[in-house]
Amino acid sequence: MENFERRTNDLGDNERLVLFLGTERGLQVMQRIVQDRIGEVAAVCVQYDTGYGAQASEEIARVAKEAGADVYSSNDVKSTQYAELIRRYDANTALCINWRKLFPMDAVNAAHRGLTVAHDSLLPHLRGFAPLNHSLRLGENKTGVTLFYAAKETDSGDIIGAKETAIGSDEYVREVRDRVTGLTVELVSEELPRILAGRSVGSPQDESKATFGVRLTPDDGRIDFSRTRREIFNLIRATSHPYPGAFTGLEGREMRVWTASLPEDTPVLATTIPGRVVKREENRGVFVSAGDGAILLENVEINGDNASADAFIRNHSTTLK
Repeated sequence: MENFERRTNDLGDNERLVLFLGTERGLQVMQRIVQDRIGEVAAVCVQYDTGYGAQASEEIARVAKEAGADVYSSNDVKSTQYAELIRRYDANTALCINWRKLFPMDAVNAAHRGLTVAHDSLLPHLRGFAPLNHSLRLGENKTGVTLFYAAKETDSGDIIGAKETAIGSDEYVREVRDRVTGLTVELVSEELPRILAGRSVGSPQDESKATFGVRLTPDDGRIDFSRTRREIFNLIRATSHPYPGAFTGLEGREMRVWTASLPEDTPVLATTIPGRVVKREENRGVFVSAGDGAILLENVEINGDNASADAFIRNHSTTLK
């Protein structure tokens, strides 16, 4: 009842928003909010961090300032200060897009209608860390984005809306990520006006269907050639650009594998020695034995040099590990 009243009560002409935004997705959401004149953007806290999407931070700040919003940096505002920041602007709603820090409960409840969050999965599936990467690692055929009201438990709050997209069996994470970014912008532009107007109650998640993704580190991209060739291909797809990449060892050097494939003309192996070179094809790559057959390694990188795998791997007795 408390949540229902909070999300539906009459706030008069108060449509003030406090936004917590990071990466290119946060930028695109900000641009759409300004373009469609959704609410009154009172303040924007910008995620400054390293890694993919960091270059969007300055552009988020620029767009926010042009829109007349006060701008804050994640480097200067601690999580213990989020609630104070939201209350300072008497916000109708706080919105979080690609934010890499947790919100304490006082911040979750600081805005009149609470905190809304966009998450890269079809909740309650794949709560937690790196949902998009996990989707590809698992070989799933669909993913999406869910907009929900934040609650005490991670990614467990009432669902406001969701959008779904298929994952092709040979698609790489950048392609899917770009599509999910577009869906996020669409979802926010459709649902945020309803939230501000008190016309979005949200629907509880089915806890019996909840799954969780663990935190991933760069070392989790290490290729184990004893796995099936599909599992290896999925790992490569899930960790490729803009992420650190799957990797293996080649004669004492680290080799990043950016693209691979399972072509129809893959050699049929009578026996397997995981990681052993099977066949080289000039300017195409190298077939390597996996646990159940061969996989074609295509574009790879060693010491900053990118080339077809056959440019680096020439000996058929080579074993990658």
